[in-house]
Amino acid sequence: MPPDKLNRINEVKPRLTEMNPYVDETTWEFGLSHRLWQLSRAVHLVMIRAGLVSIPRPIRDSILLDAAVAIRGGQIDWATNLLENYRATLLGDAAYLNLLGAIQELKNRMGVAREFYRLAFDVDRDFAPARRNRDRLDEEFKGNHAHRTISLGDNEIRAHRAT
Repeated sequence: MPPDKLNRINEVKPRLTEMNPYVDETTWEFGLSHRLWQLSRAVHLVMIRAGLVSIPRPIRDSILLDAAVAIRGGQIDWATNLLENYRATLLGDAAYLNLLGAIQELKNRMGVAREFYRLAFDVDRDFAPARRNRDRLDEEFKGNHAHRTISLGDNEIRAHRAT
């Protein structure tokens, strides 16, 4: 580091430490750029969760696959919390709505599940898992017990996964 820059940092360091209790020796060891990077990352995540910024496709795929794995593992609450964090950003996503339907179905809320499956199908008519789930619940509602399993759509996500 050039000596003039080091001198400027050493001049500013005591004033910043007095003004902000969160600035300590550790902050100076890693450098302010590290702290600013952490802050910028946190702000970006808040903006994504609020729906102010679109989520990159690989991250979207990862979130949905993590939720599907959690559902398959019986961790419904964990999957619900994960998906809830991205509600504003993923609300118009068929795979997201399908997973919400699966969660509701596993909680025995069949009417709500049917609505989520219908919404997912309306968003993307080519998303087969939503169609299968919607059709299966409609058949069960009519009294025809098909005994088919819930289609989470994780195979479709993996097949079209962005890397």
